[in-house]
Amino acid sequence: LNKDKIVVGKRLTVKKKMSSGRCLIQSIFSTVPKSKPLRIRKETCRVQTKERFSTSVSESEVQKFNALHSEWWDPKKNPLIQMNTVRVQYIREQVAAQAFNTNTDDDEKLPVSPISPPFRGLKMLDVGCGGGVLSESLFRLGASEVTGIDPSKDLLRVAQQRAETLLATATNNQKPNYQCTTAEEWAVQRPQHYDVVCIMDVIEHIPQLDSVFSAISTLLKPNGILFVSTLNRTALSYALSIVGAEYVMGYVPVGTHDWNYYRSPSEVQDIFQPFSLQQSHIAGMVLRKPPLLTWDWKLDTNDTNINWIATYQLKQRIKQQ
Repeated sequence: LNKDKIVVGKRLTVKKKMSSGRCLIQSIFSTVPKSKPLRIRKETCRVQTKERFSTSVSESEVQKFNALHSEWWDPKKNPLIQMNTVRVQYIREQVAAQAFNTNTDDDEKLPVSPISPPFRGLKMLDVGCGGGVLSESLFRLGASEVTGIDPSKDLLRVAQQRAETLLATATNNQKPNYQCTTAEEWAVQRPQHYDVVCIMDVIEHIPQLDSVFSAISTLLKPNGILFVSTLNRTALSYALSIVGAEYVMGYVPVGTHDWNYYRSPSEVQDIFQPFSLQQSHIAGMVLRKPPLLTWDWKLDTNDTNINWIATYQLKQRIKQQ
């Protein structure tokens, strides 16, 4: 009889633990806000060189990131540091797949060599560059021109200080060029100037995207490539990036993300339609293991549920391939 009581007691204890575990999971996912429908304006925004775009910048978002400037290059405080490795890997693979044989300023073709730096001869723009994490990588991998733009003066000050260090060790007496401006304003000054434009982990902080995407389509050369990286709007992304990263682990300050600004790949493609930009490749960025001490990312073309990164080109270039 006593043995029977012990067995029954163990079963009840296990059931209680299972029940409490289910309640915890349900409580997390019950906090996921209902998705607000994204308003997508279908009209195009054809901008002449003398016109000015309307800006997509939110002053509250700028202030939010200004506050992070002192910790921007701290891998323990900025998950983008460790994500940068896999983002650069993706960009390298896609640039190589496009077989870029770009022109120099004098229209002389650059020779393609297996030992050439992967971004040799390319003019590359990093939109929302922050403290210059991606911009530095593009520069180190041989881009002939790297421009980083951001509306945050505090973050750009960090990027510019590091650029001076790069200049001291550079063999070509060059460094990344950082500008405190927006994509809309920069497009007026540099139309059809860039072979590659990157906007990484930025669009989840922008309520309306048509203005910035119109500017990007203007900045790209006709044969240019655009790289976009952001968070998908799923229950899993909410659990990891907001509940986990902000509230549980404290990797980023509470309020860093707004789940309603996360976008799915199909939503981004819909916004790109008026600007003749078409997705040509996509991959997910997933964690190899739970992010207890480090964020260990890898590319996965079958899983875009949380973070995703994609390649876009003008439709006329895709038709020519």
